[in-house]
Amino acid sequence: MAATRIRNTLVRRLVIALCVLAWLSVAYARLYRGAHHTTDILVGIVNGLACTALAWGYLRRDGEGAEERDPGAERAGETAQSRA
Repeated sequence: MAATRIRNTLVRRLVIALCVLAWLSVAYARLYRGAHHTTDILVGIVNGLACTALAWGYLRRDGEGAEERDPGAERAGETAQSRA
């Protein structure tokens, strides 16, 4: 998730590709060595994608409503709309 905040497009895509390649190679190695069954790997992928979607949604919400809030008023328990 932190890789999506890299400003340079080429570097961002490279880091994301390396991260995906890392978990694919670990999944393959676990299957190859017999440490896990195919269903274990598939459930792990689904779980990882669900966690990624939740984290993505959480991290993307940081800018919502920022223009409506007054940072100084939060300490006093007021919002910019309640003052107007």
